[in-house]
Amino acid sequence: MCNRNSAPAAEPILLCAGGNSAYQIVVADDATVYEKKAAKLLQLHLLKLADAYLPIVSESAPARACELVVGCTGRNAACGLTVEPATCAGDLISNVDSYRILTVGERIFFLCMGDPANRPQNRGTVFAAYRFIEKIFGFDPVYDRACNDYKDMTLDRVTVPRDLDIEASSRTLSGRFVRDYPGETVMYMLPQADMSTTSGESVILKTAGGKILVIDGGYKGELANITEALRVLMPGQTPTVDAWLITHLHEDHFDALMHYVDCVNGGQDVGGLAVKEIWGHIMSDAWYERSGLGQYVERANRLKNPPAPTKYVELNTADRIRFDDAEIDVLFTCPEEMKVNMNNSSVVVKVTARGKSILLLADMEGAAEAEMKRNITPDRLKADAVQIGHHGTFNVSKATYREIGADVYFWPITYKMWYCDDGTGMAAINKRYGTFDEMSSTRRMLIALGVPPEKIFISYRGISVYHFGTGEAEFIS
Repeated sequence: MCNRNSAPAAEPILLCAGGNSAYQIVVADDATVYEKKAAKLLQLHLLKLADAYLPIVSESAPARACELVVGCTGRNAACGLTVEPATCAGDLISNVDSYRILTVGERIFFLCMGDPANRPQNRGTVFAAYRFIEKIFGFDPVYDRACNDYKDMTLDRVTVPRDLDIEASSRTLSGRFVRDYPGETVMYMLPQADMSTTSGESVILKTAGGKILVIDGGYKGELANITEALRVLMPGQTPTVDAWLITHLHEDHFDALMHYVDCVNGGQDVGGLAVKEIWGHIMSDAWYERSGLGQYVERANRLKNPPAPTKYVELNTADRIRFDDAEIDVLFTCPEEMKVNMNNSSVVVKVTARGKSILLLADMEGAAEAEMKRNITPDRLKADAVQIGHHGTFNVSKATYREIGADVYFWPITYKMWYCDDGTGMAAINKRYGTFDEMSSTRRMLIALGVPPEKIFISYRGISVYHFGTGEAEFIS
């Protein structure tokens, strides 16, 4: 039998040293394609980074005390492990990409937390392998693929914390884990609890006086996640959004709000949530048609005509809105005469409070960036923190980030987009758009700008918060 945490917590597990390892990698006799891929990822990176070759064997092979166990195998039950699907209330949240990494004795398990009935579709073990490589080796697989930096790394000794236990699922990424800071003005970046999505952005500002501004929100499944966060931030009160700002009409930004509007219009439950105002710069029907985006016209009009008592407020470039002790400075809204893609119709705002500011670039790309900079003075770009544009793909230029001069960077992204992998291989995400090259380019840009890794807050890793009073940011664990 396996004894969970049987050795002293201070004594780490020795995975390999001097190119030698006592470990083997175990997969089920009927391993899925994703379980096999996860095993290969672990084997490849141990070999390249530490010169240690770990054989991949099936569960029918003789057991060892030292094993990396990938996926659903007989070893799990022998060690008292059962996979309980990380389900969420309702049917809107998917966990096919969820996972858990944990140690049991000398063994290290890589589990998918998705429904075992959907095992062939569950990809969580792949993302568990990537996360392990990042955390234990301190290595970025995407950056290497672009820059060929294996040659600069030879790890003589690799150890694993004996109490390692990492779960990433809708229940661990839930908004209910936000932390309230009464009397402070703070901004939260929430991870996307629906781990099947490739992108998404969800930001909540809470002022010292208790006013709430939500920015974007992600796909419709995130509405419940946002509501959970508001229940923590507004204890004993009806979860109420004073203003919900939509930057543009891509589903990974506006779908949660659209779901709210449709539920209210249809008399459906919204978990007690109330939205007072919707802010945005929604283009004309003609603009969407002219830009080849006519499929968004009907939804745009539903947002501009929300159910009472919610009101729609149009934002325009140069607007300045007082929001309790915060000031919302609108730096860019798309001119009607510009024929650009949807990303370039993004509203860009700077939020300032207590002497500190954060610039939110939404999904801005080059055309909107150039237009914005033609119409504002450089000092208005300056900010203490910045949200990396367009999830790090097809981003604004390094020169603009240098002008912004931020100390803290927030990167809204999901696992699949971060690794550019939908389970079928790195660089598979949006391959025809060159997303992989753009993601690696953003990594190189941050290195060139000299941004310390601890100042980059990546949303797939959990809830992060920005404190306007001090200009400091942190992950909420």
